[in-house]
Amino acid sequence: MYRILRIVAVFAVCFTISGIKSVSFSMPAFSSPSASAPVIEGAQRAEELVKKADAVRAPWPGFAMRADLSYEKFNKRKEETFRVFTRDYVKTLVSYIDPVKQRGNMLLMINDNLWYYVSKTQRPMRITPIQKLSGGASYGDITRLNWSGDYDPVIEGESRITVNGKTYAGWLLKLTARSKSATYHTMDLYVDKEKGYPRKAVVYLQSGKKNENNVFHRLQNDSRKNDEHKDRFRGSFEPGCNDKHDFQQYHRKTITR
Repeated sequence: MYRILRIVAVFAVCFTISGIKSVSFSMPAFSSPSASAPVIEGAQRAEELVKKADAVRAPWPGFAMRADLSYEKFNKRKEETFRVFTRDYVKTLVSYIDPVKQRGNMLLMINDNLWYYVSKTQRPMRITPIQKLSGGASYGDITRLNWSGDYDPVIEGESRITVNGKTYAGWLLKLTARSKSATYHTMDLYVDKEKGYPRKAVVYLQSGKKNENNVFHRLQNDSRKNDEHKDRFRGSFEPGCNDKHDFQQYHRKTITR
């Protein structure tokens, strides 16, 4: 088991989710839907857009960051802090920092496999990315956010979305899971045309039920020369609750084991 836990790798992200005022949508103008060339170009363009959105959340193949999750419901508040390490986007180690009683517990993701290690029992348990971690957040929301590796994207059309009173022109992408390790079955992803930032994601379970409605907002600098930047992820996942996910203190890390 300790050999498993030494396989260190991690991921982390960060964004802000706030309220949506409006989303509009229109079909893109492709010159010839029946021709193979435009179809191929459309598929390539979709892949490029998703990779660009991924680069905002995961700027390097190997890095470390801090994740603060807070959950509020019916006037009760819960806060948790994690340290996240990633390697090659598909290997993640998450260590619990706060609350103190959770210290020593870990999450380990290697490719399609995810384990939860409880220090008191010293036994790893197999879990799935869709299982709940804190409030509305799933384990996959903190361990696996590599959209380009987990989903096949298609450009559905152009879109406009309002976040925090500001309206962005963008693309609406339909993402369909290609791997069993993908956290969600399908996703409607809205990508900012100007900067390539992900602005909104509506995720669905295999049953077709909508699971989360997330809005992303870039809060701080994009200065990667210092090997550090901060983003924020804030979301409200169900009536009566307010989940906030803050991913920050990114540092480039070369993880070799």
